[in-house]
Amino acid sequence: MTASQSVEERSYAPGDVIFEAGAPCDTVFIVKEGEVSVDIRYRGRLLTIACTQGDVLGDAGFVFERANAPTKPGYGGAAKAVTPVTLLLLPRGRLDDALAETPVLIRAWIASFVTRSMKVIDALSD
Repeated sequence: MTASQSVEERSYAPGDVIFEAGAPCDTVFIVKEGEVSVDIRYRGRLLTIACTQGDVLGDAGFVFERANAPTKPGYGGAAKAVTPVTLLLLPRGRLDDALAETPVLIRAWIASFVTRSMKVIDALSD
């Protein structure tokens, strides 16, 4: 089975919870359409990050695992649909395969990771 065959498309209504902070980090989400709000608690501050088309969610655990960094066992924040949202869901264990099968996905994933990181930095500087 290829990674693309592992992808599930799922829709959420505004206000629907996509994942809770601390829930097992077993799925990577790609925003196909709509807006998702991600709340992250960092050093006692609540940061809210808006994610839109092309953004990847739930991937931080994968990144930290590959870097052999200590991570918390679960999603680091909570995600909720702001507008009607369509997400592509990829089991976390298939992310390596997806990146190998679709090189353009690597650029999109890195761009999403950098953009979200910059949003966190901006939120921290407020």
